[in-house]
Amino acid sequence: MGELLGWFFSVVIAGVLINLAADYIKPYVDRFWAKYSRSKQLANEERARLFEQEVQSLFTSQFAIIDLKFDVLYYNLRAVLLAVAALVVSQMILAIDFVTDLFAFGPVLRATFVMGVGFISYMSLMSYVSKSRNAIRILQEFNKRKQTATKASDQETTNQSSIATQ
Repeated sequence: MGELLGWFFSVVIAGVLINLAADYIKPYVDRFWAKYSRSKQLANEERARLFEQEVQSLFTSQFAIIDLKFDVLYYNLRAVLLAVAALVVSQMILAIDFVTDLFAFGPVLRATFVMGVGFISYMSLMSYVSKSRNAIRILQEFNKRKQTATKASDQETTNQSSIATQ
């Protein structure tokens, strides 16, 4: 019974202390999240501005479209080559047998190297995939706007020709 009362009072006291601490900490936490969300909002606005600038630059130059398509190709090739290189290096590390003979912890060392190579290559690969996706999004938005402008132009031409025939 004494243990139960001791547990009960410790839980109640801990709950009251947590509640009091939460009242004092809440304003600081609210200020932190307000600053964090404001910085995220500014970063998103900057990203949207750069995206819009990239799309508009495609309307000014045909070479920019070709350059962006080559960028997509480059990023995809780099990602594939990086994955193949990581696979080759991992297989080379796994094929080395003298490491297990030299050290008692050879298998752990080998697994650590393979995991390290895998992690580094995955992070680099995802960077190239992200760049490729961004470039594809820009091209898709450009094509969508170009088609919309073409449809509007065709509709205007049709309206003018129908007015002229009347």
